[in-house]
Amino acid sequence: MAEIINGKVYGAWRRGINAGQGMKGSIHEDSTAQKIGMRGGTVAGTVHFDLFAPLLQQVFGKSWFERGCLSMFFTYATIHDEEVRAVIELPPAGAKDVQVKGYVEMKDGRVAMEGTVSAGNPGAKSHLDLIEFKEVNRADLRILKSVNVGDTVEQKVIITPASVAGRLSHAEDKIDWYEGKSPWGPPIVPLSGCFETLHIYDSLRFPGVPFFGANEYRMVNGPVKVGVEYRVVNKIINLAVTGKTELYWLDSWLYEKDQLVATMRHLNRYMKAGSPVYPEIK
Repeated sequence: MAEIINGKVYGAWRRGINAGQGMKGSIHEDSTAQKIGMRGGTVAGTVHFDLFAPLLQQVFGKSWFERGCLSMFFTYATIHDEEVRAVIELPPAGAKDVQVKGYVEMKDGRVAMEGTVSAGNPGAKSHLDLIEFKEVNRADLRILKSVNVGDTVEQKVIITPASVAGRLSHAEDKIDWYEGKSPWGPPIVPLSGCFETLHIYDSLRFPGVPFFGANEYRMVNGPVKVGVEYRVVNKIINLAVTGKTELYWLDSWLYEKDQLVATMRHLNRYMKAGSPVYPEIK
């Protein structure tokens, strides 16, 4: 059971798992990450979403997995074996349509991600919905020069029991609905595995080292279930250039036949320092 202290619900301390350490040339590999200024190979921010599942189950029950939203901006990259835990504000007793603040914290007090957690229809914008996009000057793009706002891809996906078992072998936290039966029949996909379900855009084809900047899952007619064939649509909704990165925002829609099951909003960044198209940046 999660611990409740002074109006907040605290999950258990868990050690972050960097399952991508062996991915050569990725942000998860120590040598690559250190070349672009990171402390070491980073834990994917979407992995930390597993920390929230026990809290969501305890506070909201099955309703969050049917109509809930978890919207987080990643603020500090963690590395393998660092201890982290999820925290959410305790909503008013009996509230069905509510939004509260949530975050993932480290033992030293740093915040690895922060945003909002909502259930039902709270009538408020999520953390990522509040971010205002600006139109990019396309002449400034190098890494993402071949990308256009509106680019769309679509395909069918099925999350198999074998893929879930692989995910659970290094999940930071688990709930019983990930294995065996759930209130909806088959097991449901872990929150960290929802990214693999909802993200089909080829992020590795560009000349740079990508890393996640933010992510939001919204259950519309959830949950996302194991063994069900879904149709996924991804669309680029914004491009931007910062002092150290180029980035895109992507929206995703997950359909079971013609019914919308879930959506995702995702931010992917590319470090200029890790790209051959920025030779002036060392």
